[in-house]
Amino acid sequence: MSRKWTVCAGQRYGRLTVRSLYGTNHNKKREWLCECDCGDVARVISQSLTNGTTRSCGCLMREVISDQRKSEATHGNTRGGKETRTYRSWRSMMKRCYNKNTKDFSNYGGRGITVCERWRNSFESFLSDMGERPESKTLDRIDVNGNYEPSNCRWATHVEQSYNKRISKLTPQQAEDIGGDDRDVSTIAKEYGITKAHVSTIRHRHKMRRKRYE
Repeated sequence: MSRKWTVCAGQRYGRLTVRSLYGTNHNKKREWLCECDCGDVARVISQSLTNGTTRSCGCLMREVISDQRKSEATHGNTRGGKETRTYRSWRSMMKRCYNKNTKDFSNYGGRGITVCERWRNSFESFLSDMGERPESKTLDRIDVNGNYEPSNCRWATHVEQSYNKRISKLTPQQAEDIGGDDRDVSTIAKEYGITKAHVSTIRHRHKMRRKRYE
């Protein structure tokens, strides 16, 4: 009684689709002509197909190696071809400041906002300074007119960032006056028509800016 083949045309194994029997190799093992999802063709023996040893023409292994190298280059912040939220924040920051085709370029790079050399040349340095991006927070500049640099950036919620946007409506001189005003927070907030939280944020921003130039 003849032995039944466990592989036949039309079957799929991983990324490979069996097209036809190619023949036997020098070890007298049957080889199958298989078409890979990437479009390449490979000759694979029956056992390698059925036990899962071979699942592609070789493109799968190349992708795995590429992902590993990319992950190492980004300090582990790309996994399985997907970017972590921390890496996405760094990449978006770079695009806003240096890619003229980005829709937000006019509000960032277009008006002179830049990324400090330490972060521009190394995602790893950015990660070291800022840490992993917390859930529900995004990258925010404390001084909305300042550059992306360690002393001027934080991970902030949308509410905290909305404070910055409202504060930016004040004139530069008003913000400077508030930053150096030692009066009671409530008094200052009432005078300028902003919240006490806004006053505290302006003071903190003013303090951080002074440190940068000391």
